[in-house]
This record gives sequence, structure tokens and C-alpha cells, in this order.
Amino acid sequence: MAIYQNQVFESSYLTAPNYVTYRSIMRVMFLESEQMNNHLYKEEIFQKLKEDC
Repeated sequence: MAIYQNQVFESSYLTAPNYVTYRSIMRVMFLESEQMNNHLYKEEIFQKLKEDC
């Protein structure tokens, strides 16, 4: 039963009240990981979010 609870918790950002923000951040991190840029600072993520708008 603990495994099921962890799975729900780990994906809770998909249905959270501010899910749009979470999904946008995850998208930026995914796109950067495809370019082998795995070390991102919060300032870099914020800048990329502003560029997308």
C-alpha cells in the first residue's frame, strides 16, 4: 500500500491547484535535459519561463 501512496504523491503536481506552473517548470526541465543541460538554477528556469510567454 505504501508504493501506491508514493505514486500518487509523486504525480500530485498534475492535479494541484497551480498545476499550470508545475507543468511549465517540468516542461522547461525536460527540454533542457534533452540538450544534456542537467544542472539548472532556479533563476535559469525562471528566465526560460519568461521567454516562453
